[in-house]
Amino acid sequence: MYLFDADSLILANRHDFPLDTDPGTFWQFLEEMGNRGEIRIPEAVFGEIERKDDRLKEWLTVRRNVFLIPNNDAHPFLTRVLVTYGFRTDLELEQFAGSADPYIIAHALCIEATVVTNEMRQPGITNPAKKKIPDICDSLRIPSIHYPRFLWEMSP
Repeated sequence: MYLFDADSLILANRHDFPLDTDPGTFWQFLEEMGNRGEIRIPEAVFGEIERKDDRLKEWLTVRRNVFLIPNNDAHPFLTRVLVTYGFRTDLELEQFAGSADPYIIAHALCIEATVVTNEMRQPGITNPAKKKIPDICDSLRIPSIHYPRFLWEMSP
């Protein structure tokens, strides 16, 4: 199973498969995978995407029941993820509030999924709020791949 970060879906819409000009193949493929239970999108990612009023928001809203994993499902694993980020103070944690990243990772722990993101590894970062999804995934032994790699793996 694959869990999508907002940046992967945004990149697909903005650059590779714009819903305004290419509403077909890629997006149908994602929906088919969602219907088969192979792709899920955490509720927190929906929240990030819904901040902008565009075609991606419209497309996801209509398919919410296909992709959505509620935040509550991730809660049992969230503390472990936040500890891995290295948050030591409430102020550090407050700076990170509203980010979907810990939920994506916690969901991946919960259901043993691969995270699809475009974030690049930067293992030298020490500020917990600036750490990247692939680095936290590596620490927790969760597979993570970039969106182009996902496309490569899914190609026939």
